[in-house]
Amino acid sequence: MRPTLPGRNDPRGRVPGLPGENTDTEGMENDGGRAFTARPRRLFANLPPPACAYRINAETGIIQFAPIPHTPEPSAAMSHPSDRIRVLLLADSHLGYDLPLRPRVRRRRRGLDFQANHDEVLRAVRSLEADLLVHGGDLFHRPRVPPSLAYQAFRGLLEVADSGVPVFVVPGNHERSRIPHLHLAAHPNLHVFQRPETFLTTVREQRVAVAGFPYHRRGVRSAFPGILAKTGWERQEADLRLLCLHHCVEGARVGPGNHVFRNAPDVIRCADLPQGFAAVLSGHIHRHQVLRKDLQGHALPAPVYYPGSVERTAFAEMGEEKGYLIL
Repeated sequence: MRPTLPGRNDPRGRVPGLPGENTDTEGMENDGGRAFTARPRRLFANLPPPACAYRINAETGIIQFAPIPHTPEPSAAMSHPSDRIRVLLLADSHLGYDLPLRPRVRRRRRGLDFQANHDEVLRAVRSLEADLLVHGGDLFHRPRVPPSLAYQAFRGLLEVADSGVPVFVVPGNHERSRIPHLHLAAHPNLHVFQRPETFLTTVREQRVAVAGFPYHRRGVRSAFPGILAKTGWERQEADLRLLCLHHCVEGARVGPGNHVFRNAPDVIRCADLPQGFAAVLSGHIHRHQVLRKDLQGHALPAPVYYPGSVERTAFAEMGEEKGYLIL
């Protein structure tokens, strides 16, 4: 299932369905490391909630979209078997995008839209009864952010962790493989991949091993097998294994020209994906897609899921739906 997020702004800053409105923000200032204080001219509380999900037709392989009800509280209709683990995957929140602390020029800003969509996904953890939350990287748009922005970003993640849902975060390339102000996210239920490692957790009486590593900045194609071995995933006894990344995998597609990533140094070989994982969960690619076959048409050991970014960061993404995945 992939609920989509409201298209709060297109890349030019126009809010669909709200002619004449804008998202000008003035008075941005640091309030001593707590949260940003901003005075937006228009809030987005009245925009529609996610109202679309997808399913893949088993015969044709075509993704079909269908409306789904938005349920703010758990309901019997959304319940799932007690032994089935449900994972919510989001990625590429890019918090801080177009959100200067002290703007020199007054113009339409889109930074608050990224934060709003990110927060909306986290609110869905409860309504969709997710058992695990995975962020696939690029939580922040830059490696250095003010403490106030980090506080806002971690606040929702900490609320999810407090509710008993384990949270896993992969540092991405925009953070230069390191999450800033990590002391603000200290929680026994919030796990950040600061190195190649495997976290163990128990969900619905099942032992889950979540392996991963931060974005590898140079030559991941040749280094991937060695990095994966350092996680120690094979030594962990588990009923379910997940691999978390922030990288391109062969066959991923981007852009209006449908560019396919093939054999560049920063592209992981499909042949290097090992047996033993139920799924590979990744960020970095801003278009939602699921890779099930390699470039030669052979089935992958595990499907590679890209949820896509939570909001559009470039004109090349203008026609793409944005959202998250519930697996």
